[in-house]
Amino acid sequence: MEKSLEDYSDNSATIYGNKSWLGINGTREFFAMWLEDLIPAGSKFDLIDELSVDNMMYITWRAES
Repeated sequence: MEKSLEDYSDNSATIYGNKSWLGINGTREFFAMWLEDLIPAGSKFDLIDELSVDNMMYITWRAES
């Protein structure tokens, strides 16, 4: 997970559904929840689309677990 955090900073905001996580620690919490609860081992994950504008990225994905 630490490798994934290299693209984030204390100014980062991660948004999923109606919840948000702020800063590097918040992003770490998001990834822990995402990897452990939403995408358990053996899941099928498909990246549908990603859009990057300035310093923001919006990712659309689908997973079956």
